[in-house]
Amino acid sequence: MRIPRSAPLAFLFITFLPSLLHAIDPEAFVWPSPVSIPSNLPFGPYLSRCQSILQTGQSDNDLLLYSPTLPNPLDSDLSRYLDPTFSPTAVTLRENGYSFDTAPDHLLLTARAEHGQIILGNNHYRALIIPPVQFLPPSIIKKLPTLAAPILYTSSTSDLLTSLAQSRIPRESLADTGLHFIRRSYSRGYYYFLFNPTSHPIDAWLPLATPAAAAIILDPQSQDHIGTAAVRHRGPSAEIYLQLSPGQSLALRTFTSIQPSGPVWKYFQPFKPSLPLSGPWQATHLPSSTRYSTDFDTPSTRCSDWLLDLGPIHTIATVTLNNHQFEPLCRPPYSLHIGTYLAEGSNHLDIDLPIPADLHVHLIPLKQFDPAQEDR
Repeated sequence: MRIPRSAPLAFLFITFLPSLLHAIDPEAFVWPSPVSIPSNLPFGPYLSRCQSILQTGQSDNDLLLYSPTLPNPLDSDLSRYLDPTFSPTAVTLRENGYSFDTAPDHLLLTARAEHGQIILGNNHYRALIIPPVQFLPPSIIKKLPTLAAPILYTSSTSDLLTSLAQSRIPRESLADTGLHFIRRSYSRGYYYFLFNPTSHPIDAWLPLATPAAAAIILDPQSQDHIGTAAVRHRGPSAEIYLQLSPGQSLALRTFTSIQPSGPVWKYFQPFKPSLPLSGPWQATHLPSSTRYSTDFDTPSTRCSDWLLDLGPIHTIATVTLNNHQFEPLCRPPYSLHIGTYLAEGSNHLDIDLPIPADLHVHLIPLKQFDPAQEDR
């Protein structure tokens, strides 16, 4: 495009501002402010990164779940307060993708109504859920009519889900895969902290209940494992392509309008059988750990990357490959992308564990793919 010298500043501003916003966003690809964790903990950096997500912005839960406050434990009639269905109510909400906070008596009494929502502190809620408790204190009974938002009294979990659907309370359908999530809002979009508690990997397009023009994936296992996620739009909702192994956690940072430019998140899939590293392994007992060492040749298989899989060790592992030490692995998956650090010939591998273990280490050849281009 040819720009005349006499072009007004406003014209240039309007024309090029969108592309500048797309290209320049240095804060998009870094973790939020770190949280102080004792430096002597090998998993401290992992905890710090997780907590930085959980403390950024503010809670974005849609529902408030009443949680009865237990009276003096010397009360001879505690049974009228105890609700055996409270826990199932909370589990039903979580498993069906409804985000909620709990409110005991003293907090609920401080709530107020504003524009059809319940305000508690700085948080806004679309509805209050009263589980099938056997007793409501008189102060709570008096308080409930002052709250203008829907108040859902439930007698069963099926009634609860019906009432939520009728009240048009949005839910995160990604929970249908078994994922657990915590959602928080910030000035440019939302944060999601995701955890896969299931025994199966999740490898799919997952919808979000919040608007998202773009998203960035952050892996708390590594300071630098950050990249732009694959996003597509089906109707009014955005879908993010996510891969989570059993026990794995990831964070999402979404953007409601802008699309920051930066490194792209790489998606991989195994495309050939794994290769066992059968050793021989040499065990060296150190003051606080056992070091397992072996040498191996770089496989001849051509692939996009190699994954070093330590197997189900269920402890903290520090891996050093060819004098490059990776951040400690303290949570599943106990695996590392090592293609960049493999030598052309022989490689030396050290694995430090705090307890002795029977190692079953494998090299897995990976093929990179683009979810937007492949029908998987």
